[in-house]
Amino acid sequence: IKNIFKNFNIKINKFEDEIKSDLNTIFEDLKDEVLRYKAKYESLRRGDEIGSNIVFADIRKFCSEVYSLFLNDFERVLFSRFSSLGLFFEKINIKIATNYENSIKLSVYFISQKCQKASEDYEKDPLTFALYYPKLEEISERILNNLNYYEFENDFVGDKTFILRFINGIDNDFDIIKKSNLAYINELKGLYSGYISELESTDFFKPN
Repeated sequence: IKNIFKNFNIKINKFEDEIKSDLNTIFEDLKDEVLRYKAKYESLRRGDEIGSNIVFADIRKFCSEVYSLFLNDFERVLFSRFSSLGLFFEKINIKIATNYENSIKLSVYFISQKCQKASEDYEKDPLTFALYYPKLEEISERILNNLNYYEFENDFVGDKTFILRFINGIDNDFDIIKKSNLAYINELKGLYSGYISELESTDFFKPN
């Protein structure tokens, strides 16, 4: 039993590390894309006299701030979600580490009492009572109950497992951030589109 719980603990910790690693990989891919954009445009200078120093300075400032503008929120969500994930696994590990020996002792005591009672009844009246032989399934069930296993069963089995809730939660958080970022980008695009329209309406751009 001790080895079973030890292996379970190892697998749980490995599973937590895999979840974090996969999500960190996604974030690193996003960060690479953003930083490539930053490197490409943060030193941009106007190429001709008609270019606006102010507009190009705004573009450089925007590029220098893309990490804080677009990545900080993703990083914050990952940190928060990773913390809650760690607490979830820690709760399970503590339950196992502190309860499994006690749950086995309680289970053994319960079954031994049941065996003893059945034996005493059988000795008094063997025609009415039978000897009790506990089955492995019954022993396992008793241990799981004393370990409060079923408190966590829904977290691992079914269509509302903790990993589905975790992924859905982080996906929802990321979607909110993405929509906010796109709204900000579209606002900037509208501003510069207005500059372009204003320029195109001047005599300088009109054909002779």
